Amino acid sequence: MSYLFPASLALIFMAILWMPASAVCLFLRGMGVPRPFAGLVLVWVAQLLLVSGLIYVIYQAGVANPAAYGFAILVACSALGAALLWWRRSRTS
Repeated sequence: MSYLFPASLALIFMAILWMPASAVCLFLRGMGVPRPFAGLVLVWVAQLLLVSGLIYVIYQAGVANPAAYGFAILVACSALGAALLWWRRSRTS
C-alpha cells in the first residue's frame, strides 16, 4: 500500500484542526496584540489530544457513522481552539 494516501489524509486533518487557531493568531498580530503566538503550541497539542481521544471513544462505542462523528469532533475542536485563543489574547490586551 502506498503511504501517499495516509500522509495526505494526515496533512488535511492537521490543516483542518490547526488552521483556524493559526489564523486567529495572525489576525491578532495584525491588530497589534503583544505576543499573539504565546499559547499557540499549547492549544495545538491540546486540540490534537482532545480530538484523538474523542475519536477513539466514538470508535470504541461502535456508533453508526464514525467518520461523520469524527469530522464533527474535528471541526468542533478546531473552532474551540480558535475561540480560546481569541478570548485569551483579546482579554489580556
